[in-house]
Amino acid sequence: MNNSIGLMIVVLTLLMVGKVNANEQSFEITSANVSAVSNGIVEANVSYRINKLQAVNGFAFRIHYKGSDIASFETINHFEQGSLGISSAVNDIEDLDDNPETDMYIIAGWFDPVNSLNINQGQQLLYFKLVLADNETNFTNLTISPLPSPSIQSKPSVVIMEGEYSIGNLATDDDGLDDVWEMLYFNNLESGPEDDNDHDGLTNLEEYQLGTNPTKADTDDDNYTDTDEVLAGSNPLNSENLPLDTDGDFISNVTDDDDDNDGVLDVDDAFPLDATQSQNSTQLKVKNDVDGDGKSDLLWRSEAKGWNFLWAMDGVQTKQASPINVVQDEGWLMAGQGDYDADGKSDILWRNTFTGLNFIYLMDGLNIKTRQVLNYVDAPKWELRGSGDFNDDGKGDVLWRNVDRGDTWFYMMDGLNVGTSQPSLWVTDLNYKIVAIGDINGDGTDDVIWRNQVTGVNYIWIMDNGQIANRYVLNAINGDWTIAGAGDLDWDGTDDIILRNQVDGRNWAYLMENGQIKTSEFMSTVGSLDWQIVDMGDYDGDGKADLLWRNETTTRNIVHLMDGLTIKDKGVLRPTDNTWQLAQ
Repeated sequence: MNNSIGLMIVVLTLLMVGKVNANEQSFEITSANVSAVSNGIVEANVSYRINKLQAVNGFAFRIHYKGSDIASFETINHFEQGSLGISSAVNDIEDLDDNPETDMYIIAGWFDPVNSLNINQGQQLLYFKLVLADNETNFTNLTISPLPSPSIQSKPSVVIMEGEYSIGNLATDDDGLDDVWEMLYFNNLESGPEDDNDHDGLTNLEEYQLGTNPTKADTDDDNYTDTDEVLAGSNPLNSENLPLDTDGDFISNVTDDDDDNDGVLDVDDAFPLDATQSQNSTQLKVKNDVDGDGKSDLLWRSEAKGWNFLWAMDGVQTKQASPINVVQDEGWLMAGQGDYDADGKSDILWRNTFTGLNFIYLMDGLNIKTRQVLNYVDAPKWELRGSGDFNDDGKGDVLWRNVDRGDTWFYMMDGLNVGTSQPSLWVTDLNYKIVAIGDINGDGTDDVIWRNQVTGVNYIWIMDNGQIANRYVLNAINGDWTIAGAGDLDWDGTDDIILRNQVDGRNWAYLMENGQIKTSEFMSTVGSLDWQIVDMGDYDGDGKADLLWRNETTTRNIVHLMDGLTIKDKGVLRPTDNTWQLAQ
């Protein structure tokens, strides 16, 4: 071409996003009044032609020049509406098509998934000027082509009306990001696919694939970051599609580490969605955890040899089975366990069933960190019948019962000493036995579960600050059933009651809530009555109570790891002959 360039019209279908239906409307970009001025300057005015006003969410086009090198590119004017407008820049690439002449792309357009532009008939989109190197004016062609928006997931029909065209994504720097998309958001091609320009946790490539704005952490302005919404499963492009957010802090439950905003991290919170119950599960009592690893352990004593052993549990196996010490006098019994000094490790209360002497071991795993005589309590009239935290101070306490008269007595423990010694109610009907201790109303304080061996009545003492706050009949069931213990099967922060039928071998659970039976559920059947549940504890540290079964005939021990009512795993422990007894 020479210094005079005539009118060049290239008309193509413009691929648009938003409220436009390509089958009903006619959309055109026109390169009009392309002219060369002296000294190698080329001007082009790109306009938009449509038969009526349109509201669109985005469009893009590419101006392809092949010829002499470009010295400069200047936008003289571009369309804008409010804060939205056309962006454009030059991408100069040598020998794109193996032709010695230079290829140049001017990429221009706009895209916003939320906001729309209203474009009128004949609206000027871009008016630009090219200055050629060395004042050259030699052109081979100048064409304008539509490009698909990055938000289009499947290519719609495109009608080519006239002229040279190119449809499809163009990533000339091989970064997987369409050049148009990069120019629209970054005004350059330098941002990499692994960059995170808006620091929202999504890479540019992920933003490109999702259709979100890579320069705006919250594309739809709903106060949740794009990453948060993607992880939570809500739509980052729709401000009315919000993620679940229990505490309303504009962090979804999926990414919020404190869903109820109670100051206790979810991983440590027994009630992560209930701010009214801010019970820290790291501070919850793990029953009989001697080594402080968050898993219940087993203490064994050989009546014949006086050996005392710790089995440190790790799920269905013992990670360590080691001796603690030897106590030869057969009158000594490991009568109670509890964390008497609140160090997170269970301690041992010894009782001499002949002399009535009580003795405390404060434990640190296998090591007895300190020991001391506690006191004398008349034997055999008084029996230690329960261990638990009855005043919610984080320390294990002791419940005594007089086997002749039925009166009860609490020791609120404080390390090696009795902090408070207080008498409680007389239960003169000696058919009532204390059969389990557990927090059945979820208030953090252990409660007392009684059963009448004759009438089958189950009776509850709800404890609060060391006092009986409420007492009532729970229910009555026939004498075929025994209560095996209490523990939190379903990890709701409330201990449940486990029963075993001593006739047909059925095992049953009362799932408790607020001190009442929420549901009564069948668990399993173990037909051989030689097998009995002898201990309940959280042996794998998942927050759910597990069961230790023992067969006194075969001296076998089996662990059932529970997930609610389901046995998720089971394992055989080493056998212990009948001279070995578990600590209570």
